[in-house]
Amino acid sequence: GGVLLAAAVFWFGRWGWRLARRWLGQGAESDVRRAGRRGATVDFYRRFEAMLARRGVARAAGQTQREFAAVAGDRLVALTGEPRLAALPAVVAEAFYCVRFGRTPLDSRQADAVEHAMREMNARLAGKRENS
Repeated sequence: GGVLLAAAVFWFGRWGWRLARRWLGQGAESDVRRAGRRGATVDFYRRFEAMLARRGVARAAGQTQREFAAVAGDRLVALTGEPRLAALPAVVAEAFYCVRFGRTPLDSRQADAVEHAMREMNARLAGKRENS
């Protein structure tokens, strides 16, 4: 009985604290920042996975982003014959880890590197599709 009561007090206390912070206007800003970070992560990484999925390269359940980047790099080389493309998925994966686990948004240099890597992969895959 005591453990259940303690858990209920903890849960309601935590919920009440969040609600009070929102009412006082203190929680809204941090919620927006958290949502922005999640949105950034979802956006560039989901675009990356979708781009590769269109070419039959999908991340397996249980496969980390770094593991997927290694597989995707190998697959890009196989599809295009361009060995320099092998490192590009790792650029996107490392940026994902910075945002997702480092809890920091990408700076402009990192964001530019991700966008450049994705444009390069997309252009090479599109060129391969036209030549196929």
